[in-house]
Amino acid sequence: MNNTFSSCDAKSKYEWAFENAEHGWFYYSCKSSSDRKSFYLIRDIMLSFRLGRGHLVPENARLSPDNYKTLTIEQKQTEFETKLVNVIFNLTGAEPVIKDVDKKRCIFKNKFCIS
Repeated sequence: MNNTFSSCDAKSKYEWAFENAEHGWFYYSCKSSSDRKSFYLIRDIMLSFRLGRGHLVPENARLSPDNYKTLTIEQKQTEFETKLVNVIFNLTGAEPVIKDVDKKRCIFKNKFCIS
């Protein structure tokens, strides 16, 4: 019975985060693309989490505007990932984990959910 409540709570947490993804969103860009609003990415991530899966993190993502010309691509990606993790933590109360999977960066709802 406790597992059922726990599962329902987790699903409703991600549904709430999906519905409220516009809180704390930010602009980002990838390579030469135009600015994107993060709440679309956050909604996609919440759907993946709700289904018990991880989600690919955009490659070469950086916060916009890109005022840090002296940072390396890796430093910009790290800054983007930190911001993404913080926004998701603020929405869900749980800190997601970003890991390398098959040479791609993936975000998972927790360290036990690596799939």
